[in-house]
Amino acid sequence: QSLNEAEHVADRAFAAGRVHLLQNNAPETHLAMAVDFACTVKNHMATTERRGWLTPIEIAKGIRPSISHLMPFYTTTFVKVPREKRSALIKKGKPLTHAEKGVLVGYMDMFSHVPRVLLENNRIVHSRNSCRGLYQGYELERGPSRTGSE
Repeated sequence: QSLNEAEHVADRAFAAGRVHLLQNNAPETHLAMAVDFACTVKNHMATTERRGWLTPIEIAKGIRPSISHLMPFYTTTFVKVPREKRSALIKKGKPLTHAEKGVLVGYMDMFSHVPRVLLENNRIVHSRNSCRGLYQGYELERGPSRTGSE
């Protein structure tokens, strides 16, 4: 049985989500977030000659989207802990902790640059106060970068 055009689009979105999960060894329960991430990236970048080389976001909002903020799915991310919640960390014996480690699972919405970060205990936060991937010569997962000048 062949798929109609809408089913084909949905099938490709879910295929992209499954690839994100497999590449990052993420649990299957994160499939919805992976599909949402794949759709967000596609809306920022996908275009054809038939559409006059406009991206879906350009068509919807009339402005060319920036892709400079896009990072790979499941990138290690650190989110700054709000000042009012640091006292709880001090009680847990972590007085110097000012950030929580999580993974990037998307963005607040299709038009937003604000990352959606999955923290421990399946907590999701949207925070502009986060750093991802390479940061000041350090790869957050692997330690000092060998590519930067040190």
